[in-house]
Amino acid sequence: QYTVPLRDIQDELGEINDAAMGRRLVATLVRSMSEAGDASTASRASAAVLGWFVDRAEARLAAFRAAWCAHLSAEPFWTGD
Repeated sequence: QYTVPLRDIQDELGEINDAAMGRRLVATLVRSMSEAGDASTASRASAAVLGWFVDRAEARLAAFRAAWCAHLSAEPFWTGD
């Protein structure tokens, strides 16, 4: 199944992108809340959320590496019998 690792790679890259975008959105929210005078709440909330995004991204990177290795070792369908 040559396409399975490709599907997994695409899924993992999507998850990594989601985590990166989440981090950016949190940074924008924190900046907005800080400008509104609610910096301490923004700081506490962002720490928890950013920690979750970092953990998720690290797990997804590990899954991406596994999928990439599976792709590199898969036999292309056009070379099989």
